[in-house]
Amino acid sequence: MVRRSERWRFSEWVLKPAGAMHLELLELIWHDVDESLRSEFGPALISAVVRAVDRLPAWVPREGRGWFD
Repeated sequence: MVRRSERWRFSEWVLKPAGAMHLELLELIWHDVDESLRSEFGPALISAVVRAVDRLPAWVPREGRGWFD
């Protein structure tokens, strides 16, 4: 759904087309979901998300042929 724009750990994330489509659908309910998760898990939620993101591959090559960085 997302990818890092560069190999650097703190690079920005970019939505893939499928991610943008999901975001459009989830935007209507996201605030309620976010509030319930934060009230359920508290500050531990942020730490868990950061740990999960840090375990993701730092870089995934683009699909297809041709030049890529």
